[in-house]
Amino acid sequence: MTIASSVAFAVDVDPLRLELTIPADQPSRSTLTITNSGAKTVNVNVRPAPYRFWQTDSTRPPSAETWFTFEPSGALTLAPGASQKITCIVTPPPTLQKDAHAEYVAALLIDELPAEEEQPSEKGAQITVVPRFALPVYLQIQGRQQVLAEISRFEIHAAASGGLLRADIELQNKGTIHLRPLGTILFFHQTSDVVVRASPVGKALPIFPATGLQIPVVVPMPSPGHYKAVVTLNLGQNKILQKEAAFEVLQDGTVH
Repeated sequence: MTIASSVAFAVDVDPLRLELTIPADQPSRSTLTITNSGAKTVNVNVRPAPYRFWQTDSTRPPSAETWFTFEPSGALTLAPGASQKITCIVTPPPTLQKDAHAEYVAALLIDELPAEEEQPSEKGAQITVVPRFALPVYLQIQGRQQVLAEISRFEIHAAASGGLLRADIELQNKGTIHLRPLGTILFFHQTSDVVVRASPVGKALPIFPATGLQIPVVVPMPSPGHYKAVVTLNLGQNKILQKEAAFEVLQDGTVH
């Protein structure tokens, strides 16, 4: 019996995800570098699979699992410290030119297999744990990308833990490709331009078209007074969103 696992992975993969813009009518190429950082020789196998990262079938783009071939193909044998470049060839199907979708997704499964001399014998029951790395793939079609989003909600309130302030940012993706926003929140005294606190808004998980994501940010509670918060999000392709919210911190630590 063979069981795939994400633990005890001896090989390093670069990059950790593929985000490619490709033409609809011809193959595209990208390169993975796989390095054996362990102390033993391993066999490595790369194969495409459906996208499998937290989104449901109803919220993620269509699959590109069948578009991939590799050079070299088949299992690779890597001695300790050795590296191998693998060319990923992405060939869109002919039907893609009539398809209206702007983005497709898949995963590349990288399995680390024991070298032949370490394979278990066939005598008796055996369970082999195969370390596996799943690399997400995002393929965007040239000429179809549209970056468009809306901050549908930006609220400030006291966090559940005492002494903390929580900002909730709800972002709706109204474009045709996934978003991975990055930004900041600045907290001002309401009657001045003095910044009393600044906090980064980290890169979120991908937000696919026609879906939304709530991004929480928690910071120390400021002293009692009237404030405004301004969130700025960089969506990529020179698209910036901003929204502000006014709030008051009372003496007892409540927030209005």
